[in-house]
Amino acid sequence: MGTQPRPALRALLQVWSIGMHFVITGTSLNIRCIQDAVSSTVGKFNGHVDQAITGTGSFIYKDEQIDDYLNYYLPSWYLNTAIGKELSRRARYWLVGRPRFIASFVQYLILHDFQCCHQLLTSYIQAITKFLPTDGRQWEQLEDPMPSSSTDLPAPFDLEK
Repeated sequence: MGTQPRPALRALLQVWSIGMHFVITGTSLNIRCIQDAVSSTVGKFNGHVDQAITGTGSFIYKDEQIDDYLNYYLPSWYLNTAIGKELSRRARYWLVGRPRFIASFVQYLILHDFQCCHQLLTSYIQAITKFLPTDGRQWEQLEDPMPSSSTDLPAPFDLEK
């Protein structure tokens, strides 16, 4: 037994690596920790790295993916209106890049019964980026006032991780 502490991922990989293939993914995973965990299982079981791929996909440059996702969850009666089409455009602009962003935004819309969608998008963007977008102001004025109890905002995006 070595004296160097190892991540829990190492033990999981030792068990899972017996005749299995797996994908380890996440926005906060450090590739060096993964490589260390995988290499520490080599020779102990059957574990080896067939291929390390760090780009596992996203919504980058894929407007139709975001539109399809929104069409699946948001009511068509809303998305087919001018205000709904503009929400789709704004979501494509602000939430491109990480599926987590669009998924948690849709969750945020569902929690608020699809009310004040543009105000919710603006507050969502401000919560994760600490930046207040102004591109939706004209659309926000067409919505009812957002309840002051609107919570459940995500944690800010930490660029230091």
